[in-house]
Amino acid sequence: MKIKKRLKTTLAILMALALLVVGSPLMSVSAATSVCRIGMTTYDSLATAISAAADGDVITVTADTTLSSKVTLTKKIEITSNNGSEVTVTVGTAFTLGSGKTAGSTAGELTISGNLKMTTGQSFLFLINYGTLTVKDTAHIKSSTRYVVDSPSTGELPVNINIYGGTIESTSDANDKGTIFFGGTGSTINITGGTLLQHSKDSYAIKMVAKDGTINITGGTVKAVNKTIAIYNPNANKVINISGGTVEATESSTIHMYSKCDYLTVNISENAVLRAPENTLTVSSPMTTVNVSGGTIIATEDAPINMQYGTLNITGGKFVLEGSNASAVLAKSAYNATEFMTGTVNINGGLFINKNTANANVMSDVTPETNPINFNAGKVLYKTNVTKIMEGKLDATKTTQATYDGETYYIYNRFAGAKDNAGVMSDGATVRLVDGSNGMRFVAYFSAETVTALAAKGTVTYGTIIVPVEYLTNLDSFTVEALTTKYGASGFLNIACTENSGVVKNEDGSVQIQAAIVNIKAENYDTAFAAVTYACVGGEYYYTAFDQGANAATIKDVATVALADTAAGYTDAQKTVLNGFVA
Repeated sequence: MKIKKRLKTTLAILMALALLVVGSPLMSVSAATSVCRIGMTTYDSLATAISAAADGDVITVTADTTLSSKVTLTKKIEITSNNGSEVTVTVGTAFTLGSGKTAGSTAGELTISGNLKMTTGQSFLFLINYGTLTVKDTAHIKSSTRYVVDSPSTGELPVNINIYGGTIESTSDANDKGTIFFGGTGSTINITGGTLLQHSKDSYAIKMVAKDGTINITGGTVKAVNKTIAIYNPNANKVINISGGTVEATESSTIHMYSKCDYLTVNISENAVLRAPENTLTVSSPMTTVNVSGGTIIATEDAPINMQYGTLNITGGKFVLEGSNASAVLAKSAYNATEFMTGTVNINGGLFINKNTANANVMSDVTPETNPINFNAGKVLYKTNVTKIMEGKLDATKTTQATYDGETYYIYNRFAGAKDNAGVMSDGATVRLVDGSNGMRFVAYFSAETVTALAAKGTVTYGTIIVPVEYLTNLDSFTVEALTTKYGASGFLNIACTENSGVVKNEDGSVQIQAAIVNIKAENYDTAFAAVTYACVGGEYYYTAFDQGANAATIKDVATVALADTAAGYTDAQKTVLNGFVA
């Protein structure tokens, strides 16, 4: 009986202790008011946690909260959330990084990470006087007025912004504002992922005023309705490097310079994509240089390139005009008659794809009495009704055909050192009089300059295609590719020309190519044959321009002309052969 009594007493004590623990008023209050923690220590306000944080601490927000008091950060902290669902911090007064914007100030460093959302209805969410703001993971920072991130235009210290992930978004409808106002001196924006958005039609994703500032974009998306990156602040050096990611404007241009005195360098390379309705690159400062060595630049309505002032150097990359606007061309070079300034475009490579079917020109050189578009090398794909590569300067020869994105184009190839896209066919043909292989000979020439430029690209082989003219009916281009597609590889005459057969090297470095169709059957003496000569480097063909009136003939007509040439000095045996073709 004593044992049972003791057991009942023990159980009663344990139950009382359990009730005390579960029902503890102290623990209940703590769970209800805790909104964040540093390690295992909880805080009932974010402001308190920030004040208590040591340099390098991570503050984890565990519940929606408000940061209503002003916070000036002069240490390094990270604010994050890992609750699984988005946790929101509403900021009432701007979160300031750095104690000041002048020498002697102390920097602040803040990282926003996890699935944390920070938002404000005030003028800006973050003010960076001096220091670094980093956004990563799926964090979302958003403002509905002015800027999301602001920094002083007169700041003497660097402002650094790193966007590695997440979203920075402005829904402000304020005029002439931006998602990021980028000031300071020696400042840098690094974008490797995430999304930067500006929804207002009259504002920008980035408004760049920093002195000696740099923007590096290697990934992610930077998008605005209006001008995505707007450049201000005259006489300040700025650099924009875009090697990846997407920079897009839905109604205007991606990079736009407002001042005529900006010292700006833009480098576009590798996998970068720039897209806008018109004038994706608008350069309006004579001290600006844009270098394109890779990437893709797309315009959907008008020219991807609009050079008002400055210099554009193209050595690679892809330029696409998708629109059908009657005035649309791939590149425009403008001229200001009042200020006597011009924009210069130097093209030494790259691929230009003109999908416009309403304009006869691919490039527009509007500067009077100058040559601001220097097209030295590159490849142009254009539609059938395009007649000029450059207005009044380069004809579209329409020789090589290609398929791009399921559509048919013609190719214009140009390479450094060449005066034209390839060699030149001699008009007409001559009779080949060789015992046992009489026939009709076609001749083409490649200048020394062209030969040298081709050789610099690799091993060069030459050849001539000869077909009955009727083969060209319904054939879009007189090329190996088009003929092979329609008639098969053995369905036409493709004569390889070598130094031992058909290639004559001249002392000045030029090359003459000779090829002939021989042993023509009597029933084909009235058949017109056409010829085109090509140079092939690395599997890429460079064709002579073809003119059916000049580069096609019958053996009968050629023999008739030969017989009429009394100065030719044909032997009686040769005249017999010629008469045989004419009879």
